[in-house]
Amino acid sequence: MKFSEMETSKVVRMKVTALDHIQFIVRDLDESIAFFEKLGFKLENRTSHHGGSAELRIFPGGTVLEIHKYHGSEHPGEDHFAIATDDLEAAIKELRGKGIEIEDPALMEATGRYVSNFRDPSGFRWQLLGPASTRKKPDLTKTGRY
Repeated sequence: MKFSEMETSKVVRMKVTALDHIQFIVRDLDESIAFFEKLGFKLENRTSHHGGSAELRIFPGGTVLEIHKYHGSEHPGEDHFAIATDDLEAAIKELRGKGIEIEDPALMEATGRYVSNFRDPSGFRWQLLGPASTRKKPDLTKTGRY
């Protein structure tokens, strides 16, 4: 079926503004930073997020590659993909209305952003993020979730 032939009720109307970041869990943070720098990535930020993480980009304004050292319950590899939206509250309501189970937003103190996690049909974790400047918790009282 072509995209143009899909039922309009199945088309996502939220405005996705970017593939915000991809996160990998690594065995050694410093070794991984050095490796990605050899590939042309530039280290932009190191934080205490996840017990130590780094944010790198291949070009200014591009998608962030976030890496952090794994903890006991994690394994090295892909952790999640994150998409940004210009209206987190509306996007969460839309996805829930389409039957997608998505967590209530939580403030990530290290980044100052609200995020909501959900899983795709194969179990991969995705994050939905508000704009970079968003520190205001979305009002989801109309959905009965709070």
